[in-house]
Amino acid sequence: YTGLNINDSLLGNAEVATIFERPLKDGNSFFISVDTSIEREIDKSVVTNAGNNAIKFIENSVILKDLAKPKTPGIVYVILRDLEEDVLGLTAPNAIEENQKNIIYVDYELFKKNSDVDRAAGIIVHEFQHLINYSYDNIEHQTMLNEGISSYIEGEFYKIKERENKKKKS
Repeated sequence: YTGLNINDSLLGNAEVATIFERPLKDGNSFFISVDTSIEREIDKSVVTNAGNNAIKFIENSVILKDLAKPKTPGIVYVILRDLEEDVLGLTAPNAIEENQKNIIYVDYELFKKNSDVDRAAGIIVHEFQHLINYSYDNIEHQTMLNEGISSYIEGEFYKIKERENKKKKS
């Protein structure tokens, strides 16, 4: 899906190409797309593995699976972009409203060759919770609680991955 244009008054507009697509159990779809200007820098195997790990967690999480109803049913777009230094992910309400799409931004640096797949998936899970939270209440006065829940969800993801890795080693 090359040629999807994302309008964003804060980060600037971008043309993106979809490099990962998977249907979700609830009938929605999950896409990971990349800003075409940086597409060559992305390792597609990192994208695929991180996407699959994030989806597995989202669909099996007791907390997320019952709440995972984004504001706009259909597709969740994870857009890989060059974000500001020290920003790994971002759920931008303005981009959601401007495009009428469920959009999560993740820094493309997490998806380069030899990147930590679990770290990339953890950031996707963290931002997915922000997307859900925004779907229920787009008033940003609850920033501390919203960030706390996202950090908790991300931590739970890492705990599960650590247990899986220990089982593989035994």
